[in-house]
Amino acid sequence: MIGDSITEDDDAAAAVLKIVVQHLEEIYKEQSKAITSMIETMKDMITKVNTTIEIFNKQKSTVTSPQRAVAIVHPTSGGAGINRARGHALSIYRYISHA
Repeated sequence: MIGDSITEDDDAAAAVLKIVVQHLEEIYKEQSKAITSMIETMKDMITKVNTTIEIFNKQKSTVTSPQRAVAIVHPTSGGAGINRARGHALSIYRYISHA
């Protein structure tokens, strides 16, 4: 890990530089993993949004109220997560009713 490759033959500046480079490489690896994870999460969210839009496009003629929009997107939600579903449905309902 950091500093384990320094020998007595290295001068002080080179030794410090090695430590700094190793540390920066570790930071880069961690940030790369985090960025990759965020990209995968965004791809998943985009897929879910696209699926929801496809559902609405197929059934938008039956969307006459925000409650009906919730029923289309979350047919088995009952009461669980209904406020979040209602928020999404209201946004989409407003969009398609103005289109």
